[in-house]
Formats: sequence, C-alpha cells, structure tokens
Amino acid sequence: MTGTKPTDWGEKVLPMISELIQSLEKQVDRIEQKLEFRLKEVIEKPFTTSKGLNLSTVEELLSFCLYHEGMHFATINSYYSK
Repeated sequence: MTGTKPTDWGEKVLPMISELIQSLEKQVDRIEQKLEFRLKEVIEKPFTTSKGLNLSTVEELLSFCLYHEGMHFATINSYYSK
C-alpha cells in the first residue's frame, strides 16, 4: 500500500538483510515461472501510478515494479552503506 514503511509494522519482526537478499536472489525465477506466458495479458483493473501513468498489461506492471523495487533497493542499500 502507498505510504507504508517497516517502522509502521508495530510488533512484527523486521526481516534481516540476509533474508531480503535471499528472497531477491530467487525473485527472477519466481517471476519467470509465474508470468512467462502472461506478459501481454490485459489486467482486469488498470493501475494508475501517482504520476498518472496508466498500466494495463502484465508486462507494463512488471516493468514498473522492477523500476519501483529498484528505488526501494537503493533506499535499503543507503541504510547499510553508512
């Protein structure tokens, strides 16, 4: 959900960086297995980004997610490179 952050998770245990890395290392395989033949599929409810970009296919959503997750990765990386 937009605007959420781990500090809002309350009592939940935050994942260790090693867990995040392990999950990210397996992410490409998971995406390929789930979406390989669905990239051109039009989604039922298009998604509009906060900047007004309309995403209506699995391929568009995946592309945006990769960009968006890269922003998260850069933020996480900045915490650990201090």
